[in-house]
Amino acid sequence: MIAVLDCDILSTFAKINKIGLLEGLFSKLLMPYAVYVELKRARSLGFDFPDLVFKSEIELVTLNTKEVRDFEVFTDTPKIHYGEAEGMSIAKNRNAVFLTNDRQVITLCEKENIMVLDLKDVLRQIARRKLVGREGMITILDEIERADNTLLKERDDVLKEYEN
Repeated sequence: MIAVLDCDILSTFAKINKIGLLEGLFSKLLMPYAVYVELKRARSLGFDFPDLVFKSEIELVTLNTKEVRDFEVFTDTPKIHYGEAEGMSIAKNRNAVFLTNDRQVITLCEKENIMVLDLKDVLRQIARRKLVGREGMITILDEIERADNTLLKERDDVLKEYEN
């Protein structure tokens, strides 16, 4: 399956140097141009994780005419940023899944019948497919919490995948 990446999930995996897990999970990874611009901005502010994205096999894509029309509709929605709107448009029109961790975007994707996965879903898929062992996943969860300065409430849900 093809996945379109929002900046939040892409950044999470880049910060812990695990973009390869996304590459192993999906047949192709697409990065909307607006996400590329967000990452270039982060790079200009001194962050180095965008370099891992720029050196990866992720394909940079721009919108076609039909996707531009959807983009215009999506950007009329309050609190939907350009990267999210581009990603949703691309996923909708290219039969791809959109990866984002933004709750409002997920709700809009569900309303628009756009396939969508959040961070927990992606991590559970990695666990189900045994792309890493349980101990490796614990390390990944710890690294995400440290890199993003967050607490993953879904940690136990992800680790339960190893019980099957």
